[in-house]
Amino acid sequence: MKKTLIVLMAVVSLAAIAQEKKKVVVGGGGGAVDKTQYPDFSIAAGASDADVATAVDRYVSDRAAVGHFSGAVLVARGDKPLLTKGWGYRDVAKKLPNTDETQFNIGSINKIFTGVAIEQLERAGKLSLDDSIAKHLPGTTIPSADKITIQQLLKHRSGIGDIFGPNFRENADSYRDTASYLAAIAAQPLRFEPGTDQRYSNGGYIVLGAIVEKLSGLTYYDYIDRNVYAKARMTSSGSFFKTEKSANRAIGYTRRGPDGPLPERTENFATLPARGSSAGGGYSTLRDLFSFTKALRSGTLTPAGQGAFKGGAGFAGGAPGINAMVEMTPEYTVIVLSNYDSPAATAVAGAITGALEPKAGE
Repeated sequence: MKKTLIVLMAVVSLAAIAQEKKKVVVGGGGGAVDKTQYPDFSIAAGASDADVATAVDRYVSDRAAVGHFSGAVLVARGDKPLLTKGWGYRDVAKKLPNTDETQFNIGSINKIFTGVAIEQLERAGKLSLDDSIAKHLPGTTIPSADKITIQQLLKHRSGIGDIFGPNFRENADSYRDTASYLAAIAAQPLRFEPGTDQRYSNGGYIVLGAIVEKLSGLTYYDYIDRNVYAKARMTSSGSFFKTEKSANRAIGYTRRGPDGPLPERTENFATLPARGSSAGGGYSTLRDLFSFTKALRSGTLTPAGQGAFKGGAGFAGGAPGINAMVEMTPEYTVIVLSNYDSPAATAVAGAITGALEPKAGE
C-alpha cells in the first residue's frame, strides 16, 4: 500500500513528524525527471538481498554509462547495507573515481541538521518554537523580527527571502560564516507578511543557524560537529572551506550557466560560497548519512526521532553540480549522492525507491 506523501519545504519539529506518521520530504534539489533518461525499473517480489543489489547496480551503471549519473549509491535493508558503490569521477581531469568514501556536497540536506539542532535546544528548555527572532537575536535589523517565530522559520512561512542571486554570485567568496550570511539577509525586505504564505527560504535557515549560535555559545559549525556529527558517528562530514584540501572531496560539474545552459559540464567552483551554512552546502558521505539515518530512527539525536520516521522520510539538496537524496522507508534506506546537476540523484533515488517500495512494510 502506498504511503501518504506530504511534500514540505521545511524541517518541521521531529515530534510533529511523529504525530503525523506520514512520509515527509525535506529540502530542495528536485527538478523535472525525463523518464527517457531516468526510466523506472522493477525488482521482483521476494528478491534476495543479493538480487536487489544486482538490480540496483545494473540500473545505476546503465545511467552512468550514458552520462546521466556520476556519484555514489547506498541501499540498505534495516541496518544491513546491500550495496555501497561509486560511479564516475570525483575529479574528471585527474580521473579520480567516486567511491563509497567520496565526500559530496549535499546542498539543503544540511537543513535537517539545523532542524535537529533546534529540536535539541527546544528540549533543553532554551527556546520555544513560538519565540520570535528578536527574543534571541536582540538588536537584529531583520524586518519584523519581533513577529517572526522560530516555527515560521522552520516551515518557510517567515517571509524572509533567499541569499542566492546576482549579489551572491558576485560575492560568493565573502560568505564564510553565519554573520556574513545574516548580514545579507537583514538587508532584504520581506517577501510577504509573516505567517501569510509559504515560500522556500534559505534565508530563514540562516537565521535559525544564528539562533543556534546565540543559545549554544558555539559557532553553528562547532555545534553541529559536537551534537549531530559526533553523536551520529559521522566522521567524514562538515562544512569545509572550498579552498580546503581534501583527499576525497568530489568536484561538482554543472551545465547551468548564469545566462542559460552550458554546452558541456563545467566545474562549479565559482558558484560555491567560501563555506556552507545552516541552510546548506556542507559535505558528507554515504556511510555518514547512513549513520545519520540510524541515529534518527533510534532517537540518538533527539528522543522525538524515535518513531518519528515510521512512515518514511526524504531529505534532498541541489544546486549547480550538486544533488543529493536520502530516502527512508520502513524497510529500506536509499542514499544517492551526485556531483552532477539535479535531478541526477533525486531521479535515481526515486527509481530505486519505486522499485523497492512495493515490498516496503510488507
